[in-house]
Amino acid sequence: MNALKVSLIYLLLMAGVFAGGPDENGISGRFFNAPVTDLLMVHARISGQPIAASAEVKAIKAGINLSLKNESKAGALRRIEQALLEQAGVQISRETDGSVSARKVGAT
Repeated sequence: MNALKVSLIYLLLMAGVFAGGPDENGISGRFFNAPVTDLLMVHARISGQPIAASAEVKAIKAGINLSLKNESKAGALRRIEQALLEQAGVQISRETDGSVSARKVGAT
């Protein structure tokens, strides 16, 4: 769990985030104009599952704004997925084989 804390904090800082990581109270962090790919990496780190993303998703220029405060793991993942969908038109899907993918849906 300690490695997850360090990794998440590093990813959050690399994404231009000011604040936190998982602690005994939950997952906290602020994203301001964060690239889609950075949020996909944070999602993958929290969930423990890599996300397959197409070149179309990786090329999205939309910056994502999101604030997490003391969220549970499931809550943080849900909020990240909601922000990706609403702000960039990117949907996270769990496939029948257990893999996770990100795809572009509709216009942003």
